[in-house]
Amino acid sequence: PNGFPIYLRALALHELTDATGSDESITVLDLIMKTLSQPASSLETAVYSILKKDSNQIKALERIKTLDDLRLAVVAKRKGLKVPMKLLEKELGRTLAACISE
Repeated sequence: PNGFPIYLRALALHELTDATGSDESITVLDLIMKTLSQPASSLETAVYSILKKDSNQIKALERIKTLDDLRLAVVAKRKGLKVPMKLLEKELGRTLAACISE
């Protein structure tokens, strides 16, 4: 499996595992981690860093310019960054922006 969606699924399971400590979730997450391809984008690298509990490796994001920047801000839980109006024109941009609003 590869691509950003599989990384997001792994991240969701990682957060569920952290919240519940479920043995089943831990086992499934371990399996997913073994099958992940090498990160091919900055987004995948950011998620992979979180999964490996190495948040220091996430690229510092100072400004949001693109939808991928906005996705990265959400993954990295960077609250309070200004989102350009052009990204707020579509529902996805508004939804992602809501995730990082203060």
